[in-house]
Amino acid sequence: MCVYYNGVIDEPWGRRFPDGLVEKNINLFDDTIARVKQTLLKSSDFNTAFGQQLINSVDNVKHLITDYKVDVGNEMLHRNALLKNADGSLLYYDDKDVSLCPAFDGILSDKDIEDYREHATKTGNEMWWYGCCVPRYPYPSYHMEDNLPSAMLISWMMAEYGIVGNLYWSMNCWSAVEDPYKIADCGYGANGEGILCYPGRVYGVDGPVSSLRMEAIRDGNEDYEIIKDLQKIYAEKGQDFNAKFKKLRKNLYTLSRVEGTPIQFEESRRLLLECLENI
Repeated sequence: MCVYYNGVIDEPWGRRFPDGLVEKNINLFDDTIARVKQTLLKSSDFNTAFGQQLINSVDNVKHLITDYKVDVGNEMLHRNALLKNADGSLLYYDDKDVSLCPAFDGILSDKDIEDYREHATKTGNEMWWYGCCVPRYPYPSYHMEDNLPSAMLISWMMAEYGIVGNLYWSMNCWSAVEDPYKIADCGYGANGEGILCYPGRVYGVDGPVSSLRMEAIRDGNEDYEIIKDLQKIYAEKGQDFNAKFKKLRKNLYTLSRVEGTPIQFEESRRLLLECLENI
């Protein structure tokens, strides 16, 4: 999987960009993909089986935009600024070939899930989301002040809602502080933000060392694979695993809001593993 995350138009929901800037960057990406493909097609160096696979893969590069969906009726959802096209009309993503990537608080209703899924299906893209300094509790995060099940539940939600990508901007933003082992806030307003692993030289390690949060993310990713496997196995039997899954995780979250305690999470995780053992 290859995706393009455009920092030039990062988080347009909170900024007042010049009219047409977002539209221009979307068109620029589309034009660039088309030109790259044409260049490869004209080159004899790519006249091989592998070259053909590479050419075909160009169309699969996803363009991520960290923005929310736009509600019906010209209402801008979650936006501090109304984005406009170059001609002054309001910018909508309905006909844009992009993967919308809202923050974790972008799912506030079942309709939101369906809208994001519909947009992804209509454009041939994927459902993504992300977390950063915000949102904070009751939404999940990778912040130090949050509990570890919160980081793991991100993957549970993704598996249930069909979200395939989780964008995170940096794992090792050590340069922002003098000593990441002594200073937790890199200046982004959330402890641990941008740092999920640490420089190993302090411990004589030639490379990064992990964190408890990083290991929780790994465990969550493993749970994601379990849930997706169970969904597939149940479907082959003509059964709906999501209905069963909603019951075993019902105390943990509602939509994208975390509600459960670590103890409740451990109990739900035990039930999930039992489902795997009993298939």
